[in-house]
Amino acid sequence: MKQRTDVRPAEDIVSLRAMLRERALTIPRGWLVVQSAAGGVQMLFAALRRPHGWVSFVLGGACLVLLALWSLAEQRLADETPDASHGSRMAWRVVGRASAVLGVTTLFVFLSAVMSGMIGTWIS
Repeated sequence: MKQRTDVRPAEDIVSLRAMLRERALTIPRGWLVVQSAAGGVQMLFAALRRPHGWVSFVLGGACLVLLALWSLAEQRLADETPDASHGSRMAWRVVGRASAVLGVTTLFVFLSAVMSGMIGTWIS
């Protein structure tokens, strides 16, 4: 049987989770605060003014806020010393995981809302 030569060694393969975590750790905290504030302002404006397609604006802002929160949680976990309290580390893990799950869910709902708006305009 012929052996494949186009397969990368296992140590060269990087998982999506590891790649996203590395990206989260390199974003400056000041930028994450700005990103979170911008997402919050976008959500507030869209919820109060209710322009055409306001749900998409709220979901887009929520994605920004949740991504920033997840990145802050990952940075906080990376900065903690081994002697930090177990409760603190567990709380930051819960915040990170919850914001990641909610962020991905919000992203899919956002994409669905945008696509439904596009399909609606094509049909009519």
